[in-house]
Amino acid sequence: MSHVFRTLFLFLAAGTALFAQTGSWKTYTSMREVRDLAVTGRDIWAATAGGVFRYATSDGTFTSYTNVEGLASIDIRAVEIDANGRIIVGAATGALNILEPGGGWISVLDIARATDKPQRGINAIRTKEGRIYIATDFGVSVYNPVTREFTETWQKFGALPAQSSVKDIYFTGQSIWIATAEGIAHGDAGSANLQDPSSWTSYTAADGLPSKVVSTIVSYGGTIVVGTDKGCARLESGSWLPVYLDAGAVPVREIITREDTLFFITDEYMYRVEGSAVPQRIGPSSTDPRYGRNTVYTRLALMAGEAGPLLGSSKGVSRYSTAGWSFVQPDGPIANQISSLAVDDSGVVWSASPGSGVSGYNGVQWRQYSPSTNPPLPAEDPRVVAAGPDGSLLIGTWGSGVVRRNADGTLHRYDRNTHPEFPGIPDSPEFSPIGGLMTDTKGNIWMVHHRGANARILSCLTRDGRWYTYRNPYYDDAYVYGLGIDQFGTKWLWGGYNFLGVITFNENGTLESTGDDVWKKVDPNAYLADKVLVATTDRLGDVWIGTPLGPRTVYNPSTPERSSRTCYNTRCNLEGLVVNCLAIDPVNNKWLGTNAGVFVLSSDGSTIIEQYTVDNSPLIDNAVRSIVVHPATGDAYFGTNKGISRLSTPFVQAAATGKELRVSPNPFRPDIDGQARIDGLAEGSTMKILAPSGSVVREITTPGGRIGFWDGKDEDGEYVASGVYIIAAYQADGLETRLGKILVVRQ
Repeated sequence: MSHVFRTLFLFLAAGTALFAQTGSWKTYTSMREVRDLAVTGRDIWAATAGGVFRYATSDGTFTSYTNVEGLASIDIRAVEIDANGRIIVGAATGALNILEPGGGWISVLDIARATDKPQRGINAIRTKEGRIYIATDFGVSVYNPVTREFTETWQKFGALPAQSSVKDIYFTGQSIWIATAEGIAHGDAGSANLQDPSSWTSYTAADGLPSKVVSTIVSYGGTIVVGTDKGCARLESGSWLPVYLDAGAVPVREIITREDTLFFITDEYMYRVEGSAVPQRIGPSSTDPRYGRNTVYTRLALMAGEAGPLLGSSKGVSRYSTAGWSFVQPDGPIANQISSLAVDDSGVVWSASPGSGVSGYNGVQWRQYSPSTNPPLPAEDPRVVAAGPDGSLLIGTWGSGVVRRNADGTLHRYDRNTHPEFPGIPDSPEFSPIGGLMTDTKGNIWMVHHRGANARILSCLTRDGRWYTYRNPYYDDAYVYGLGIDQFGTKWLWGGYNFLGVITFNENGTLESTGDDVWKKVDPNAYLADKVLVATTDRLGDVWIGTPLGPRTVYNPSTPERSSRTCYNTRCNLEGLVVNCLAIDPVNNKWLGTNAGVFVLSSDGSTIIEQYTVDNSPLIDNAVRSIVVHPATGDAYFGTNKGISRLSTPFVQAAATGKELRVSPNPFRPDIDGQARIDGLAEGSTMKILAPSGSVVREITTPGGRIGFWDGKDEDGEYVASGVYIIAAYQADGLETRLGKILVVRQ
């Protein structure tokens, strides 16, 4: 290993400046879970758990919006379109975003910042006469989009409890109807004082409502009809009467009307009512096997001139045909809860989503694997993904062993059916949860078994198909949650509950013989916390450990009991941070995922290069569960329970071959372009910028990987003159020199 890794890598001016100027962000979320729909012309707008999307039915294209595209929050519950074409969306956080025609998103955060309200989520949005009526978890707020001011807020509706959660708002004639989690209320829309509770007439279950939890209101046939979590009801002579009983006492999610037709949905069915006729089901149940498990119907909408309704669901937006419902959603991962990330040998980024499936991103589009579409993937939760041998991907499940996706796309499962000795848990031998997966340098697959029966917590599957299982000498019933392998082939295991500290194992190169196996148990000590959350090896062979008390480092893996506090100076104070995950980039920087965002440490761990949070960056969530840095692109991927954030970085694996540097943009306008990107550096190169005369105008220490940058300035910090400059990049030992040209154009 080159000695340059032992030095602190310097950046142009400062590490923070380099990150800020070169890093661009992208958010990847699943937009399958549709919470609300709105229609304008031929376009469908959907509010989802991962942001907002527009679906153009004319050509089948999607336009997605997340925090990177201007939303204040991506956990969207409501969408509406006003008479002026404004797209208005409301989030679970209380954030309101408005997209003006021809403009960008503006954020209105008054509700989100109303800390005197314990719950501030936005559940529905309606518009009338230039005002926006916002149904929130504490009442109704009225907003003027022209003056950009809130005009009033109603928090008490008749006899209903104050700050009842409002689910829907409906206008009919001179009345405004409010559906809440505590009942229904209506008042005079023209009243000057709807903030007065006495201005409202309220109804509860005592007045005949099937349930006090009301989700939707319409007017049909001259009467008010509501949907509750126990069916539908209509108002007659001041009392509520159950209707459409064939729906049963099940939740009714939404009701809409067109002329003399009423549509409503439950979790499983859509119904149509013509006049006073008996409701008729439209299409098959959401439980139909062709739609996959856990599909539910959520929302309804109508398009002008369309005979049938649009359906929102847990699988996107759907339109009905005689063949059934056809679900569509924007490209993205299968779900937003991400427990593990990995990059395979072909450069595909993989993510595991417990309860949903596995997703792969090739840099252009996502591919999704679920139990319903790929039967070898079991219904049990996929928890961990790891690069396997021969271009394969390994998927560890919580109960059904390991699934291997081969380079040709075929799937194969390793469990008790394929390997009878595959350990299950002590009280259920058929249940085989996997705590961790890794491939060693010989192509052997190692896996740890959570609570492996008979203390069998570690297994190895060789490249030629031989199977070995190892019993640990310390625990009869070990709760194992993770696996790492250091440069000496030692396996590092950690867990929880009764498993404190770390266990290491080395088979000494003899898989079949246990006589020379070396097990070590490292109990918690002054530096090592009771619980270890992650362990990984850096490019120098040091083992980095994440704990609930901060990061720790073992500089000599042969003595695992000698761990040290990683940050030992004021430039790197991470004590007390919960470190959930760790990643090492191609130049040996350390990326720490915590509950307080992402911290990037220098190669030697002495300095915090950068910290990313939801407040200072487009990071999607501060609680980061998994990190992987793509060695070929330098992109850092952060897995959270809200989706995936991607940050482009200059930390790319050094070039192994090729003598010519690739420079972009070229021509380079430093006062406009900011920085030139120099690609193709050898490991640990220094760059010299040579003027047309041959004199050196700037010497730059690069980050250490394949990418370097130049801001167009000389050693004195002044922009150089226009002209052709030579870039010479060389290693410290002088064995590798690479050249490139750049045309500088000053304005």
